[in-house]
Amino acid sequence: MEVQTAKSGNEAVDICKSGATFDVVIMDLDMPGMNGIEAIKELRDMGVKSWIVLLTSQLPTDRDVSAMKSVGADDCCWKPLTLPKVISIFDKFIAQLD
Repeated sequence: MEVQTAKSGNEAVDICKSGATFDVVIMDLDMPGMNGIEAIKELRDMGVKSWIVLLTSQLPTDRDVSAMKSVGADDCCWKPLTLPKVISIFDKFIAQLD
């Protein structure tokens, strides 16, 4: 597995604009400059097809999940991001490939 990090939503978008591609993107909701929802919307508008999981520090409500999915998030997860949660993210990603 190769991992790349970005410190802001703007940086994440710029990385994809430069031609980088990813199978899975874990995008924090609260980032400086451009938040996760704005970044996901921009990535989807650019045609990015990655499986995108929005990471949040608050337990998302059904309304939050609907809002996240309306901009193109495939799933959401709350912090802390633990190994079992990462495994769950990749299990869901692999399942959707079938």
